Amino acid sequence: MSEGSPVGAHVIKMMGYIQTLEKLGFPLKDELATDVILQSLPDSFKPFVLNFNTNEINKTLPQLLGM
Repeated sequence: MSEGSPVGAHVIKMMGYIQTLEKLGFPLKDELATDVILQSLPDSFKPFVLNFNTNEINKTLPQLLGM
């Protein structure tokens, strides 16, 4: 994801990739899928990612999209 582009569209695209992996027989556990999405965000989201991991927030992928 490039800096300044819409984060919602990026998360939806990443969720699609995760669903594709599942269809191909390589499902990701929820925690790993969340980590993949969070790590794909640009550096400007580092405070959000740090807060998310520090507070051990457990959200589904659709809930993560809403954040």
